[in-house]
Amino acid sequence: LSLRAGASFILLVTQITVALFVAPVLTLIIIAFFAIAGGLMLPFIRRSRRTGQRLTLTGRDTMRLLGNFLSGLKLARTHGAEKRYIDAYEQQLERWRSETLAFTRQQTLTAQVYQVMAAVAAGATAITGLVLLKLPLASVTIVLLILARLTVPSLGIIRAGQSFANMLPAYENYEHLVRQAAPDGKPVVIAGHPDLPRPDGAAAIQLEGMSFQHERADLPVLRDISLNIAPGEFAVVTGPSGAGKTTLIDVICGLLVPASGQVLVDGELLTGAEATRWYQDISYVPQDPFLFDEPIRDNLLWSANGASDEEIWRALDQAGAAGFVRALPEGLDTRVGERGTQISGGERQRLCLARALLRHPRLLILDEATNALDAALEADILRAVHALRGKTTIIIVTHRLDPLPGTDRIFRIEKGRLEETTTI
Repeated sequence: LSLRAGASFILLVTQITVALFVAPVLTLIIIAFFAIAGGLMLPFIRRSRRTGQRLTLTGRDTMRLLGNFLSGLKLARTHGAEKRYIDAYEQQLERWRSETLAFTRQQTLTAQVYQVMAAVAAGATAITGLVLLKLPLASVTIVLLILARLTVPSLGIIRAGQSFANMLPAYENYEHLVRQAAPDGKPVVIAGHPDLPRPDGAAAIQLEGMSFQHERADLPVLRDISLNIAPGEFAVVTGPSGAGKTTLIDVICGLLVPASGQVLVDGELLTGAEATRWYQDISYVPQDPFLFDEPIRDNLLWSANGASDEEIWRALDQAGAAGFVRALPEGLDTRVGERGTQISGGERQRLCLARALLRHPRLLILDEATNALDAALEADILRAVHALRGKTTIIIVTHRLDPLPGTDRIFRIEKGRLEETTTI
């Protein structure tokens, strides 16, 4: 697009230069026409930008809908709701097609209006040259030929401007994501790079007056949150559903950038390359244990590529999973099926915990990871986690009210605010 616009501009300048030698005054009038025509085309370009904004939002919503469908595919099939998902997706695609066609129509209308203006300009040029300026017919003819040839490159520049305006909202959205990843302007370093130094020991987490608000939301999700978690502490974040617990964890992990306040790890602001490096030090165990349809070894190495079998067995032992893995006919080479369906829910959760521990994290997060387990299995996993107390900073997210055994601190989130901090 840039190359085509540049080529059109060079061609335009070359032809205008030739016209200036033939009929300077008449050419200046033509230049004035192009300047006026360009100004009249600005509303068309602004309309293309508005179409680009709608197209960007539509594309984002389409990807979100597709992600929700893939995540809830099993639920959709068991409830016979596939058609509802397909209908919603087709409606979203129709919106995308409509916005794309709207931009095509805008470019077509621009070309038609511009060509009419060029025809009017050609007639005005002929009258001006022959009647008012008394120029020779040959000179006027040459200028008119040049004017006819100028229409194509000048229209190309205008259409390129429309395309740039249409794509600009998507680029601005990309820039916004980049600024979120590196708000201080420092270059982002790929997580896991071997040259990056990694601190030893458990991490210290500190939040100072932190607030977070989702884009286009009316109210903040979290308001003026301040907390301190010392290295090696076992902390619990509790509160009702929708209180902001998971959002708080995402901010601590550096996945979300707060609207105000500060997030510090070991006394350093969590921004830019520091935030990216921080991903190396975190292990996360979700409520819904996710495993690939691969052997157990590959599922564990996914988080710690290059770990030895000895390290894998040590992590399995810490997670209380070594016994059932050894009992499997193929041991570490046993495939677990799609999303781990060939083993039980408790076994999947233990493998996910082992995968998290294999990273030797400085911060271990369990997000509602034991809520769906029976009491005995939950107690086993909590004992495995508690054994890491002092070596790793541990945060467990839960909506339960009764305190977990061995907890150092309890942080309660209520309606986006840190209402209570309890020390055990």
